[in-house]
Amino acid sequence: MNTTFESNFNEFAETIQGIVAGNSSTISKAIFTKSYGVSDLTTSHYIQTGVKTGEKIPIITSEADFTSNSYMDENNCEYNSCNLDLNYSSKEWRLKQFGCQYEFCTKKFDDEFAAFYGTFKIYNPQENDKGIIYMAFLINKIKENLLAAQWRNAYLADESKKAPYLNKQNGYLVQAQAGGGLKVDINENLATSYKDQLMTGEKVFDTLNNLIDSVSDEPWYDPSNQLIKMSNYMAKPFINWLNEKTERAAGYCEKIYDTKLIQHVPLWNKENISFRGVKIIVHREIDTAIKQIPELNGGGGNNPRENPNFALLTSRENLRIGTSQKDDLNYFKVVFDNVNDKLIVKTNSTMEAKLVTDEYAIAI
Repeated sequence: MNTTFESNFNEFAETIQGIVAGNSSTISKAIFTKSYGVSDLTTSHYIQTGVKTGEKIPIITSEADFTSNSYMDENNCEYNSCNLDLNYSSKEWRLKQFGCQYEFCTKKFDDEFAAFYGTFKIYNPQENDKGIIYMAFLINKIKENLLAAQWRNAYLADESKKAPYLNKQNGYLVQAQAGGGLKVDINENLATSYKDQLMTGEKVFDTLNNLIDSVSDEPWYDPSNQLIKMSNYMAKPFINWLNEKTERAAGYCEKIYDTKLIQHVPLWNKENISFRGVKIIVHREIDTAIKQIPELNGGGGNNPRENPNFALLTSRENLRIGTSQKDDLNYFKVVFDNVNDKLIVKTNSTMEAKLVTDEYAIAI
């Protein structure tokens, strides 16, 4: 339980008190102001609003032409005829909506609340309206579910799957494997047990070297403008190894110092690591999704997961979340039905994750 447990739930309680009084309210902004456990996708990704399904994403790729501007005849005024060799292409936005409706009978709150309230009183000894606090707890859990669904959709959606929460779109990882970017194989992903899929820190080091080497001569590659999205499963042994093998790693890995971190012992961790000038970002939400989803976790236990190791190198601008307007990402409506003593919560998100160009490399 985090240290802001009491203040967070009191804040939710104040919001919900008005709803219980008989109001219906769409409270996307209020409910999504803070996040508990599951981070907000919008804070770490490029959000493009104004998107409509069927709308084209124009892409113009062109390198400088080193064969243009030939020598001219000094004896006349004629210029050489030249053409701009532009490669036009496009991708299409396909927004999809996913969501849920939850109904709770408030008459059951006293029975269902007993265990929860016993725990809550440890953190909040003051007397509170138990029903209000419990509803705040429920709404917060629903909010986390929607945030989790956004992460699942953005990275793991796969039209080839059967699950109704995967099969309407393709997420970044599926797009990256099918697209025209550069690819580095991770053989450990093919292992027959989850334990054997774990990479050694040194193997992760070598894989990242290969990943960056594969793009180092690309005209679009600029370490200062790139990032590496990496699974926690792959990052953990790597960081542990770096902290044990500082001398070898020193030439390739840098700590990204922040004033808040200076006071701590300067060890590598998931918040301050970069590799050959490229910042590494670890999103544990993706690992948790793979662990939970039956079509990806192999049945759980020591069964092999689907691609638990991955590192996607690209720019932030190339990983886009498209939606018509930002409020459509976090639609959240709470209604209290006084007649039937029900709390009704409707929530949905309309979006698509898009890997816009082939300016990327993926190790998977």
